[in-house]
Amino acid sequence: MMIKVLLALVFSISSFTLCNGNPIQLEVFRGQEIKKYVSEFASLCHTIYAEYPYLYDGEHAGYETYINSYGDLPNSILCLAFDGDQVVGACSGMPLSESREDYQGPFLKENIDIHHFFYISELILLPDYRRKGIGENLYANIEDIVRKEKLYSAITCCNIQVAKDDPNMPKDYRYIDYPLWIKLGFNKYPHLSYDSYWVNVGEKDDSPHHLVFWIKNLKD
Repeated sequence: MMIKVLLALVFSISSFTLCNGNPIQLEVFRGQEIKKYVSEFASLCHTIYAEYPYLYDGEHAGYETYINSYGDLPNSILCLAFDGDQVVGACSGMPLSESREDYQGPFLKENIDIHHFFYISELILLPDYRRKGIGENLYANIEDIVRKEKLYSAITCCNIQVAKDDPNMPKDYRYIDYPLWIKLGFNKYPHLSYDSYWVNVGEKDDSPHHLVFWIKNLKD
């Protein structure tokens, strides 16, 4: 069944085929408005980040604390995808200057002014909703706002980098270097990177994970 998808702010109504045939609605929230959906957003993060390649063994409460802090930032943006009342996807962001020091560090090390960047912190979807154009439209809502506000010259995001021979890689995993971000106009900057440590699902000790920044110039 082809169903209509309501795409807030940017796109006119488009059609997607979903497993349950329900319409998907995208909605944008700013600052304090984000706090209304902390629990739902945290549950989505908990599910997605336990998957490969992240394998992050986090707790729901920890996600809630982290995401709740987004609501304290007046310039933060959250776009959620709803299938009925269920949150099935999200794209969130904030000024890089208001993000965690881990994310600012690689830029400051290169003497790059972090105030020129808007940082995309998440772009995630449940498996059944992927490869249907929803992720692109989640992101596009945020880019549209960032462009209209004219406060930043670029948008950046940070992605985990895994080796092709990673022993944790599932046999059916397609090793492709983030084609969605390439499609959205981002370029990879390997020298802007850092190592983050967390406990993988099924393990007991922290292990290093290499994260690399991608950047899209808004003045192109």
